[in-house]
Amino acid sequence: MAVFIYPKGLTIAQLFLNIEEKTKSESSPTWEVQENRIIHTASSGQWNEGGYLTRAELNNINYLAYYFKTLSGSQPRSGTYGVYNGRFVEFLMNQFANHIEKIEVKDLRKK
Repeated sequence: MAVFIYPKGLTIAQLFLNIEEKTKSESSPTWEVQENRIIHTASSGQWNEGGYLTRAELNNINYLAYYFKTLSGSQPRSGTYGVYNGRFVEFLMNQFANHIEKIEVKDLRKK
């Protein structure tokens, strides 16, 4: 899955820094940054089954992209893929709605 975020009023780099800062803050208790990976960290452990979001290189001037990756040896439930990305989009819209023009989500799984 890929989440493409098109900023409004900010550069790609500024939006990236804002997302990183917010995920590291106490006001976002269900997200955490570890080794450049954004990890869902709900206290219940729900949806944290060996997957994480990773940012694509900041070489596109139009959007910021995050991709869902699975840790080697992990096999998250099929529903985890969609929920993880959906929760991330929810986080973005709740925290950065004024700075996002649009968000595109694409399913990149082999079908």
